[in-house]
Amino acid sequence: MGATQTKQTFDDIVSQLKRSNITVINRHGDRRYRYAVMKKDDMLFVVRQFIKTEKFSLRHSERGIFYFNTVPEALDILDSLTKSNKKCQIDATVWDAERMEERELRFTFNTYDLQMAAKEYESLKTKLAPLGVSLGNLTQKLQAITVIPQTSIDRIKTMTITEFGMKWHDYSKKPQRYMSASTFAPSYLHPHAHPHTH
Repeated sequence: MGATQTKQTFDDIVSQLKRSNITVINRHGDRRYRYAVMKKDDMLFVVRQFIKTEKFSLRHSERGIFYFNTVPEALDILDSLTKSNKKCQIDATVWDAERMEERELRFTFNTYDLQMAAKEYESLKTKLAPLGVSLGNLTQKLQAITVIPQTSIDRIKTMTITEFGMKWHDYSKKPQRYMSASTFAPSYLHPHAHPHTH
């Protein structure tokens, strides 16, 4: 065998998954897909390959379809599906909002399980209400977005990190007042551009 990475066939994927405590229940194909019905613990799922594009996907009857390219990716998805009783990790990220004095706060629910994300979302909504934060609806990307005043960032950051155990990233670029704007001014701003007057 040469050193070049050979493209994985459907059989390769199935036999590698079999080595990871996964049982193959049956295999079949039609004009569009190759299928392998598989079982991990007590969870049934189907691994399939779309013949035309050779793309691999994993289908779970309740949770939906997940695409993957490598066996480790498939195993990650399966782990996430079987661990659905564990809490899902939520990341909080801060972005610029329309108004200078506000920030957009996005919570991302890192799970493949929609029902679990919905449960975590409800629980987070309840926890944030006393802070005066009202979450927007959960999006298809499993994010919930809210706009908060810049002044409450520190208080919310402390809560989310210490009490909720979340990861926090600040991607906002707008310089805060009293800071030297030059270190952080986006390159497209002309140095002599007039600041917006409200």
